[in-house]
Amino acid sequence: MNLECLGTKIALVRRARGYSVADLAKKANLSIHRINKIEESRFPELFPLYVLCDIAEALECSLDYLCGNKYTFSVPGLNDEEDK
Repeated sequence: MNLECLGTKIALVRRARGYSVADLAKKANLSIHRINKIEESRFPELFPLYVLCDIAEALECSLDYLCGNKYTFSVPGLNDEEDK
């Protein structure tokens, strides 16, 4: 997992979904401060795995996608054939 890209990818999917940081925080049951720290890739200590699971669920994408699967190029659920 590439931690430097994790925050960027979370922010990318959040914006693609049309969510503000406050929206994501509410959907993931996390604080705005924690979402900001993760998106800015400021990890003074590792956070529990459930935090990433909650974020992935709130963003309606896989944990694999957020953690940097190099074979995933689009934001899941947006512009997919099944969405048409």
